[in-house]
Amino acid sequence: MRRIAAAAACVALSAAGAFAQEGTDSLAGQWRATLDLLNTGLARNGPDGIVARVDRMLAQHAADADPAAVAEITEAAEALRAAAAIESALPPYDPNASPEELVAALVDTRARWDLLREVITPIPGTRATRWDLECSGEEFPGVDPAMRVYRRGRTMIPALIDLLDDDTATRAVFPAPEPEIPVLLRRSDVAVALIQAISGCRFFGARQLKWFHQEPPDHRAMVKQNIVEWWSATKDLSPDEAVAWHLDRATDAARAEMLNALIALGKLEPVRRHLLGRFFASAEPDLDAAAQLADLGDFAALDRVSASVTPPGPLPPKLVSLLVSYGGEREYRLLHKLVMADLGGSGAGDGATVNAVVNALRATNNPLAVPILLSVVSASYERGDPAWVGPSRGRDQVILLAAQRAQEVVQRDFGFSMRQNVEDRAEAAQRMIAWWRSQGRGLYGFAVAELDRGGRIR
Repeated sequence: MRRIAAAAACVALSAAGAFAQEGTDSLAGQWRATLDLLNTGLARNGPDGIVARVDRMLAQHAADADPAAVAEITEAAEALRAAAAIESALPPYDPNASPEELVAALVDTRARWDLLREVITPIPGTRATRWDLECSGEEFPGVDPAMRVYRRGRTMIPALIDLLDDDTATRAVFPAPEPEIPVLLRRSDVAVALIQAISGCRFFGARQLKWFHQEPPDHRAMVKQNIVEWWSATKDLSPDEAVAWHLDRATDAARAEMLNALIALGKLEPVRRHLLGRFFASAEPDLDAAAQLADLGDFAALDRVSASVTPPGPLPPKLVSLLVSYGGEREYRLLHKLVMADLGGSGAGDGATVNAVVNALRATNNPLAVPILLSVVSASYERGDPAWVGPSRGRDQVILLAAQRAQEVVQRDFGFSMRQNVEDRAEAAQRMIAWWRSQGRGLYGFAVAELDRGGRIR
């Protein structure tokens, strides 16, 4: 922050030159240059201040500029006037300033727009958010007001809630890509970002390029109401308990972002509690929650799912994928039983279960897959399925895929290829089945095959 303050004068001179060059240019160009000056600290009031510059450019270009841009800049000029009045009354730096004094000073924040968007997601490879890193170190008189607010933590939440309806201008700018004009950010934008950064909860997600102050009034009111209800219910709870409270009520998109952030931060217990509660409260098995729990090494939900499955199928592909990805010997025995029941039907490979299981096994090299794959090969061969006597049909591809995956998982060359002629395929199947009966069962049977179910983070 000191380096930013020290460079402000040099940047201001550069921006002033840009303004001079664009002085007779478009309204959008003058607005962009003026916001550069605002962001570097030029006074709002006075004959050469920001407000006066905006008034002059509007008078010069109001008749020939895009009406939407004129309306947006006119509204921003009023927000700048309100900020100028507050700025002139701000007290000098006080390390013991009240929450109300701190949020009043947000008219002077120059917080980067990306910092105001990435509020809860940790920096990749770390267990810290951008706010944590920006606000590390000791406080000093030149520190940005938003950083001072963040340092105070949850005690600032009530004062920030009061700002959610306050569209007074700040010095923060979103440099929208052309042909859009830059956006002058407001205290409401900074307030909602700080509430989320401090709490670790996602209440508002910017849609496309819109900021909070640009949202329709009814959407803003809903976001504020959600924050007020959250704070009323959690102000006396621990930070982790407050996050857990909102997890149970957040939108799907907000919940997913919060769960990913908590996992990246190493805060796994609130994640586990939430997922378990969601799974066991659901009338139908929540397979996504079960998979996320298995990622964390908790197999309680997977156990419940496995116990609820009884042959014959068919099984939904998502359920098969869950059992394949996270199952142990019990789950693979279950899949084997379901496949065998399907193979006993009207034709090997015709059933949805065989197709779902074999296709799911494409994604794993788990040795527990071998008995299932070889059962498909053996049963289909012994039945004289067209896959082995030809000409094969499109639905026979799953049988050929089972043979291919079996050869790959055991890492033995039986001479099988899905592209070879039917006679060569049949000979390869004979070698594969003979090996399975003489050696394979002892190496890959369920009695000796094991799967590490330690869980993993995706």
